[in-house]
Formats: sequence, C-alpha cells, structure tokens
Amino acid sequence: MRIAVIVTGGTISSAGAPLTPLPAPEFAAACQAVLGPTLAARLPGTTIDYVADLAFPHAPAGALDSTNLTPEDWCIVAERIVQGYRSYDAWVILHGTDTLQYTSAALAFLLNRFDATGRPVAVLDKPVVVTGSQLPLLTQTADDEFVLREDSDAMPNLLAALDAATHGNLGVTVAFGGSLMDGTRVVKTSTVDFEGFMSPNAPALKTPVLEAHVDATPVLADPDHLEGIGLRSGAVLKTMRARLHHIRTTITHRLVLTVAAFPTVGSPRTMDSFLASTIKLAVSEGAHGLILESYGNGNFPSGRPSDPLKGSIAQAVAHAVDSGVVCVNVSQVLRGGLAGSTYLAGSWMADLGVLSGGDMTPSAALAKLTVLCAEVGWEGTDWGDCTVSTLMGMSLIGETTALA
Repeated sequence: MRIAVIVTGGTISSAGAPLTPLPAPEFAAACQAVLGPTLAARLPGTTIDYVADLAFPHAPAGALDSTNLTPEDWCIVAERIVQGYRSYDAWVILHGTDTLQYTSAALAFLLNRFDATGRPVAVLDKPVVVTGSQLPLLTQTADDEFVLREDSDAMPNLLAALDAATHGNLGVTVAFGGSLMDGTRVVKTSTVDFEGFMSPNAPALKTPVLEAHVDATPVLADPDHLEGIGLRSGAVLKTMRARLHHIRTTITHRLVLTVAAFPTVGSPRTMDSFLASTIKLAVSEGAHGLILESYGNGNFPSGRPSDPLKGSIAQAVAHAVDSGVVCVNVSQVLRGGLAGSTYLAGSWMADLGVLSGGDMTPSAALAKLTVLCAEVGWEGTDWGDCTVSTLMGMSLIGETTALA
C-alpha cells in the first residue's frame, strides 16, 4: 500500500520562536529521518511518500500557517490528490488547526461532484485524512538536529491518520485527539486541549487505534458500489481534473463571505445598521454568496424588531437576494440546527428567500457555497447559478442532517 503525506504547514510542522512552519522539504526530510524506522515497523508493507513540493502562491518555502491558506490553496491540494490518484491508495494531509475545518470540508466538495438534482456523478473512492496538532511534531536540539517532541499530540494524531488511511472510511475525514470525524462536520473547540476538534452534530466515525491493526493487512472499504462514478475510473478522473482546473481559475473571483450576527448599533450619520452596511458592501463588491451566522436556532437582527421586513438589515438582505446573491442561514451555536420559523426574529429570513443551512457548520457552509459558486460556468456542469441554491438546500455528502 502507498500513502502520500501532503505537507501544507501548520503547527505540526513548525519550529522556532515564534513558531513558523518549516520549509516543506526540510520538514519532510526530518520526518523521514526521525520517523521512518518507527512507521516502517508499525505499518509493514506500507510505503509512505512525503509530498513537499506544493506551490502555494504566497508560500515561497512551500508551507503555510493555515491562517493564511486561501480557497485557491484548497484547489491546489485537491489537484495534487487527483494528479497522483493512480499512484497512491490514500492521502494524509498535515494541516494547521486554524482553518483545518475549512480545508477538510472544501476537499470533500472539491473531490466529489453532483448533477443538478444532487445525484453524485464523481465520487472520491479512496481515503483522504486531514490531521494536525496543538504542539509541533519535532523539536531541534542544541546541535540543530531534529528529534521527536515527546510531549506533543502530533505523533498520536499522525499515527491515527495513517491508521485511518489504511483501514478507514472512503472520502475526507479528520483524525484528531483520538477521534475520526467526517471532514464536513468538524469544528475547532480548543486551542490547548489535545481533543481540539469535535463533531457537534454528527457522531465520530470511529476511534482509530493503530495498535489493533499492527499485524493486520490493510484493507480498504470495497469501492465496487461506486463503479462508473468513482475517481478510480479513468474517464471520471479526467473529467475531475478539468473541473478542478476551472474551479481554481474562478474561485478567487466568486467571493463568498461570512457575516455574523452581533449586537449592533446604527450609524449616527445615516441611522443605518453596521450589519446592513456590511451586507450592502459585500453585494456592491460582487459577492456571489453570503453565509449569515445567526444566533441560536436561526435568529438574526433585522434592524426593526417590531416590523422585521422594514428593518435596514432585512432590506439589505432582501437586496442581496434580489441581486442573485445566494444567502444561507447557519447558527453560530455548536450543537443543534435551525428552527428559523420559531421566532419572529428569525422567520423573516426565510420570507426573503434566505436558505436554511440546517445543522451545517459555518465553515462547511462557506466551503460548500464557495465551491458551488466557482463551478458555475464549467462546460462539464449541467447547471448554472440557480442550481447553486438548489444544491445548497440539499445534503450532498452528509454535511447536514437537519434541513428546514
């Protein structure tokens, strides 16, 4: 079995003070030297190749703190997976924790494709496991040699990711803190705890324990039921390459923004809400989509509590919808989904055509809408702008379970 470990940067590959991602080739070489014998003993018959030559536009050293990763960078990682699809059986993505939840969700939508009815027409049929750590994997000695950092969560997370890659679910998952989670469902919940991510609205897929599989022969889930639509098919893979190229060329021009509800006041000069002004600015700057992070189970300030539809914020949202901007309502709260019709403070959004994101996380909603908007116009897609709204209202790969 062959596994590609793609180094994108993040804490797991960082060193120095302040912590900065090592150049990807340097980190990969250190991993091979320090971890090679251990991984070979734990995963007999498995070849691990480190992919350290990704060319992120803003990373001369070939690695980035995930704070600085962009939607185009999601495409670069997805393209590399597709490029080597026939050479590897699985991928492990080493990633910073700041935006890990965005990248894992984005990869799930980039590496699966759907028609206008939401039916899958291209499916990721090999494991892609994203992981990172709260502390670096390696530390430098006084002699500038790298050694394993014993107090870090990095090695357990890496081993869990490799275990999931050899025995785990097909598709995109996240291995972190002893759990394996759906890549579209995770959220970062701690900056210090080793259990730094959770899946608040979906159960963990399993608890990966590498030792249970040390003497076992790795067996991947049977992809036969995906015959004709799995990426193992040469024709499907070729089409996916063309789709990803299109998305990468358009994704930076079809902006999707998140606007979170917050206790706001009006401008003394215009008596207009700052939230309304933010939404208007997004529309005037050409936004294709807005993720509206509401309170509770779907409440968003309207600008006029007694008559929501006449409020400045509601009118700004109405203008966005009328302008063709896809607006999606998701909750800021970790657990539970939307019940936007329960309160007057939230029902006005549906009245204006704002879509319900159900129990989708804000990061998954942003990634999903960004990918769908970027796909519009590709010659291989049988849908246009209006279909984006339709697909946002569906659960395509289990990213939501509580659509209203």
